[in-house]
Amino acid sequence: RGGYIKDIGAQAFGIFIVIRSFMDKDFIAYPSLSTIAYLSGCGVSTIQKELATLENNGWLKKAGRVINPNGKFGNTKYRITQTDLVRGTGGVSFVKQPPLLKNTNGN
Repeated sequence: RGGYIKDIGAQAFGIFIVIRSFMDKDFIAYPSLSTIAYLSGCGVSTIQKELATLENNGWLKKAGRVINPNGKFGNTKYRITQTDLVRGTGGVSFVKQPPLLKNTNGN
């Protein structure tokens, strides 16, 4: 209802959801392009295009690269900046579940 898909497009939204599924507690995710492509059903060039869309619309930012033990650079790190859709953040837009009610028998 928030118009999120309309703002960035369904393909970019799907790619965002894939990346977000790798997010840690610090809002950082670093799946490889091939992993994102496999899980989203898109090609790598499409992923790169939609990453630009997500970045230009403020949904994520590149936050450096993972450094492998052998000294080579690894996957790009992405900082998730669109937190309206991130459950569990405790932010104002977090959709809270109603509290559980006790049964009449005290359980």
